[in-house]
Amino acid sequence: MNWNDPSFPPSPPAVSDLRAGSLAQPSDALAWVDARCVALDTELVSPVEAFGRILGAPIYAIGNHPAHATAALDGFALHAAATLGASDYNPLPLNLQSNFAGAMGNDVAMPIALGQTLPAGADAVLPTEEAGLRGTILDVFRPIAVGANLVRAGDEAIDGAVVLDTGNRLRAQDIALLALIGTEHVAVIQRPRVRLLMTRTPAGDIDTILLSALLRRDGAQFEAAARAHDGDSLCDALALATVDSDLILVCGASGLGDNDFAVDSVARAGVLDMHGVAINPGATTALGRADNVPVIVLPGSPLACLYAYEWIAGRAVRRLAGSRNDWPYPKRRARLTRKIASTLGVQEFCRVRLHGNDAEPLTVTDGRLLASAVRADGFVIVPVHSEGYAENTEVTVLLHGSE
Repeated sequence: MNWNDPSFPPSPPAVSDLRAGSLAQPSDALAWVDARCVALDTELVSPVEAFGRILGAPIYAIGNHPAHATAALDGFALHAAATLGASDYNPLPLNLQSNFAGAMGNDVAMPIALGQTLPAGADAVLPTEEAGLRGTILDVFRPIAVGANLVRAGDEAIDGAVVLDTGNRLRAQDIALLALIGTEHVAVIQRPRVRLLMTRTPAGDIDTILLSALLRRDGAQFEAAARAHDGDSLCDALALATVDSDLILVCGASGLGDNDFAVDSVARAGVLDMHGVAINPGATTALGRADNVPVIVLPGSPLACLYAYEWIAGRAVRRLAGSRNDWPYPKRRARLTRKIASTLGVQEFCRVRLHGNDAEPLTVTDGRLLASAVRADGFVIVPVHSEGYAENTEVTVLLHGSE
């Protein structure tokens, strides 16, 4: 099965059949996405600009960091051996000096600040609170071990070692480490260019806000949503969008009603590969291409739009952005407080509330509402081959929240 062959699969007939038995398998939709959407090329940006981006090439340390041992806290640099036997009842006096022409002697100590390089001969840092000052005399109240309270040469990064590897999403601490080792430019995966085309639906403004937030989360750069009021205007918008887009999302008009023109417009503008995927919510999702740019048509219902995006369109965006995560959600195991009933042959996204280690499925009525995704702590995926889960079954809950 060659998913990259433009002739496969052939465009479906003009009238689609969205009954459960005729829908494309969720796995086929994912295979379509995986074949069409691979990580984009890299670009060089500064470490600050790289925050939240996916690393496109490994970063190697040039030189040891730090180059020499440094203090891990404010205190006094000294020889650890000079503190043996020190106590509150037997403080050991050391001469306090600020500068040394050569190596530090065994009977002296030097004030030192966090991050400052240790003087030659010192092998430990005594915390300020474990000593007392009497003019130029430092009284030591505690013994200290060799290497205590210091960062050794190369502890942060060893010369030639991989500091961060390809595929990592750069966090605040990663950016800080890049600054510490002196990295000036970072190769990150380009942000996917996504064009958002909205049809005229009652929920259009809600869908625009929803998709804008999801696209930002997944690292896309996207154009302000263009509006298409009929099939002809959508065809024109699709033609324009192919010029500078890596992915096109069309929202609304994806069903079989008199005003549902989106799917036919994709077929006219390019190739329609699938109409209807066995997921609930989100069954009217369609997949196609316009000038070989992937086009995903999402349902206009906000709840269906949300889950169709997460299962299919979000995966496309995340793959283009170089992410290795299929889902941007953390997972948790929990036990169902009552059964989940599901339609055989359809993959269901069942919202649940968590109470400790228990998962409470929302009622069917709640399950039709966008608010159900707000009231829920997460959701359970019921696969196509299952009719649901019995009460007390331990399931995996994908938590509503970013990684």
